[in-house]
Amino acid sequence: MKFFYLSFCSIALFLIVGKSYAQKTKIDSLKKAITTSKSDSNKVNMLNQLAYEFVIDQPDQAKLNAEKALELANQLHFSAAAHTSKQYIILANRYLDKQANFRTLAILMMFLMGGLAYLFFKNQRNQMRGEIDAAGLMADLDALRMELHEKEEELKQQREEFDALHSDLDSKIKDRTIELQSAAENLIQRNKDLEEFSYIVSHNLRAPVANMLGLASLFKRTELSEEQHKELVPHLEDSAKRLDTTIRDLNEVLSIRNSAMKNREHINLADTLGFIEKSLKNEIYENKVEIETDFSKTPILYTVRGYLESILYNLLSNAIKYRSPERFPHISLSTHTENDYDCLIVSDNGLGIDLKTGTYKIFGLYQRMHTHTEGKGFGLYLVQTQVESLNGKIEVESEIGQGTTFKVYLKK
Repeated sequence: MKFFYLSFCSIALFLIVGKSYAQKTKIDSLKKAITTSKSDSNKVNMLNQLAYEFVIDQPDQAKLNAEKALELANQLHFSAAAHTSKQYIILANRYLDKQANFRTLAILMMFLMGGLAYLFFKNQRNQMRGEIDAAGLMADLDALRMELHEKEEELKQQREEFDALHSDLDSKIKDRTIELQSAAENLIQRNKDLEEFSYIVSHNLRAPVANMLGLASLFKRTELSEEQHKELVPHLEDSAKRLDTTIRDLNEVLSIRNSAMKNREHINLADTLGFIEKSLKNEIYENKVEIETDFSKTPILYTVRGYLESILYNLLSNAIKYRSPERFPHISLSTHTENDYDCLIVSDNGLGIDLKTGTYKIFGLYQRMHTHTEGKGFGLYLVQTQVESLNGKIEVESEIGQGTTFKVYLKK
């Protein structure tokens, strides 16, 4: 029995010493990291962490570190960290008040014990009186014990509240970080859009406008014959049509950017593909196109119907347009679910694309990878714009002479 008791005491002592050593090691590591860190934001976080470690056992040190963190956070305009520092300062003040209360209670206890001893020796002859006085003092001691127990429970509850507050602050910081990352990504996309529109204005809008101005200046000449007027009119009409087409393309892109994620619905992919095949009926028949589908894994997509139809139409029409002259066109379509996305795969056995130029050119506005067929390089740019507006992404795999595969990921 003695051996068991000694073993138990030894284990308890070892655990207490080990915990104290681990805490001391952690605190020393934080202090060293603070002195060596070159990042002020990291110093703020480590000072707050040091305040957290000190707040119960050494609230005065916790308050000192929290105040340093608050001063630095205010300089950096780091509002979340500053709020955390303020909370630690409040908790440290509470614990300092508790310590002062405990010291007061300890002094009271000493006086009470002294009074008890004094009364005991003074009233020893009067046993009954002494027993009555002792009973009263014991009642006071019991009351003090109850008060101490209540204080301990209050401290325990405050510690739980503090832990809950710390967890909530971490969650809010993570959520805010995600919001800032999303805002940064949106800003990058906006800058990209502005660059593309700037390119359009400087190339695709300026050229027809310049032609129209030049033709208009020719019309002002009085020496032009009627035949020359007739010859200039078609050129003027062609420039006007090109200008109108470019403006319509811009309007379509802006419409997609401003109306993303509206009117989403559950769409049967097989039915939608049937509608697209009817639109491309002549091209499919004339080129003997074979279309193979497997929508068994994900037959229904939750998305915008108009966008899905446009995506399918452009990918199928491109597969037919850029077919290989050495074989009959074969297009396969399939779907599956991958993490938070529904994936639509469209593969063909056409000419293929040289990916060394980078996908930025494949999906670039008015960029064409093949010039032997009609087209203006707007289809794939439109597809990418529609996919991104649905919070999705598009990937391409291709090999020259073998074919191309597009993978469209749509957010569930």
